[in-house]
Amino acid sequence: MPVKGVTHRYPDRALWYLSHVCAVYCRFCTRKRKVSQSSQTPDGEDWKQALEYFKSRPEIREVILSGGDPLNLSDSKLDFLLSELKRIPHINQVRIHTRYPVTLPMRITPEFCAVLRRHFPVFIVTHFNHPKELTDFSREKIRMLVQDGSATVLNQSVLLKGINDSVETLVELFYGLTSAGIKPYYLHHCDEVYGSAHFRVPISKGVELMKSIRGRISGLCVPLYVVDLTGGGGKVPLPAEYLEEEKSSSYVFRNYRGDLYEIGY
Repeated sequence: MPVKGVTHRYPDRALWYLSHVCAVYCRFCTRKRKVSQSSQTPDGEDWKQALEYFKSRPEIREVILSGGDPLNLSDSKLDFLLSELKRIPHINQVRIHTRYPVTLPMRITPEFCAVLRRHFPVFIVTHFNHPKELTDFSREKIRMLVQDGSATVLNQSVLLKGINDSVETLVELFYGLTSAGIKPYYLHHCDEVYGSAHFRVPISKGVELMKSIRGRISGLCVPLYVVDLTGGGGKVPLPAEYLEEEKSSSYVFRNYRGDLYEIGY
């Protein structure tokens, strides 16, 4: 964290914490130690230092607005911050991570969408974990983001034991997201967070779920299953292995149904 509110872990992108307030506090949140702590929230002077840092680092191609929830800020403040970021020539894109389409959908207004249009392209990453969260009201607001705000909308989910750790629930969720105009982006292995161990699904089960899902739904609906390495190691994908055997002149694969197929070099 080179300046308050900024995490620069990957070479080409930086995470900017703009708020530590959310509409709903998730029990599995990896930042629960910070939420509702006013001393943790960057102020105007911190914003200036962050913007100067971004300007001084030409390797930064993307800034991710996060929190808490950045949509806790007013439209005018978001408009200002997006304007400042878009003035930095080496920043290729801005991403906004928000759970408000789930927890406070009425925050998505025509005025907010007008802000997004002024700074096209903006990428919005939502956080739906279960098909029941895709209410008619949430769908209406996502449509507004896509059509009136001209935003590209993606989704990250957390794999949660007893909540969405079944093929049937995940298929319904991922198809529901795409039907609402949202691209499933990440399925996160639940982080190591105090008090949430009962939500954690074994990685081996998560991989098997992804293998079962891939052949049953469109590739457009399949997110990347990832784990965020404790201690600042960053996200790594958890690939599903389909190659069963490599022979002298052929490969043997097992598909999503469990059937074996052999192909030549």
